[in-house]
Amino acid sequence: MISSSPAGGAHSWRRLKLDRRGLVGVSCPSTRFCIAVDGDGVAHITHHPNGPLKDWHAIKIDSHHVLGLACASARLCLAIDNSGSDDSPVLDVVGTTNPSRSHRWRLLTDQQEVDPINSGAVSCSTTSDCAVIDDDTAITSTSPIGGRHAWSLSSPDVDLPNGISCAAGGLCVTVDSDGNVSAETG
Repeated sequence: MISSSPAGGAHSWRRLKLDRRGLVGVSCPSTRFCIAVDGDGVAHITHHPNGPLKDWHAIKIDSHHVLGLACASARLCLAIDNSGSDDSPVLDVVGTTNPSRSHRWRLLTDQQEVDPINSGAVSCSTTSDCAVIDDDTAITSTSPIGGRHAWSLSSPDVDLPNGISCAAGGLCVTVDSDGNVSAETG
């Protein structure tokens, strides 16, 4: 659903069918850039979110099961995926400073997990402040495109977190499927 006036009631929303597989994430860091991604790693991108379907184009950004997406700006987008198996789960963070080009998306870090990954989320409050969570782990970065060593491990105080939102200034809030909320600053 798309609207340039979300508070305008039901008539101000319209629907576009971008992907028949279903979409798992969307991020619109401005009124001139939106990206939506499906679970198979196909991203749908537009510089005219309120435009017709022809204004959206699809690119392949990942070859694994995508769990979430966040863009701090039109110049920094991250996606997370599960590239492992139930026996050897791996949480990947892929990203780019040029989201419209599929060959510009690259693996930034991967985190070997103990348990299978059932959910995950990513949030970037700025281009230099991003956080990723999965079932039992959080990783953060002040230089998300900086590669594997730019990410640090953290442990949020929630079980099976399934959502995260970070605000400028260092505040991140996670939620879990049991109704718990955990806030962390820093």
